[in-house]
Amino acid sequence: MDFDYLVQLKEFEKFSRDHLGRVKPIVVINVDTNDLANNTRYSKSLSSAIDKFKKYNLDALIITNQAPGQSLFNVVERRLSPMSHDLAGLILPHDHFGTHLNDAGLTEHAELEKANFKKTGDVLAEVWSMNVLDEYPVVAEYINPSPFVDEQLKMADSTLTLDSIIDR
Repeated sequence: MDFDYLVQLKEFEKFSRDHLGRVKPIVVINVDTNDLANNTRYSKSLSSAIDKFKKYNLDALIITNQAPGQSLFNVVERRLSPMSHDLAGLILPHDHFGTHLNDAGLTEHAELEKANFKKTGDVLAEVWSMNVLDEYPVVAEYINPSPFVDEQLKMADSTLTLDSIIDR
């Protein structure tokens, strides 16, 4: 989903498309995560890669993994340092639309929590979009999570509730 969105952005057109407007035939993606679900050997990752290969009629699609614990040597991650400086002293609006937490600090209003989270994401995107790294503009935008995330949150809330009941 991220790749499909990236190749549509005008800021990346020069790098992602040829003179005829087609996605360039050789794509290299570096995955820097410890999350096993994103590992290149898993069926979901392979299936997604095959879909991109076919969709964009690529000649080569190379996906690499950053070795765990080696992010210090990742040049992209080192370039993100100036963006973290923008956060110094920034107060994020965690309750812009009102509090979504009860007295125990647990989420009471899920939709309000999502609205507050989106507002915070919009503020971060606005701040980071003012950056220029290596003479290139930073493109930051809040993207709503997929509905699947709601199911994961419900499962986590259920687990936390059951755990707290058992602990009593």
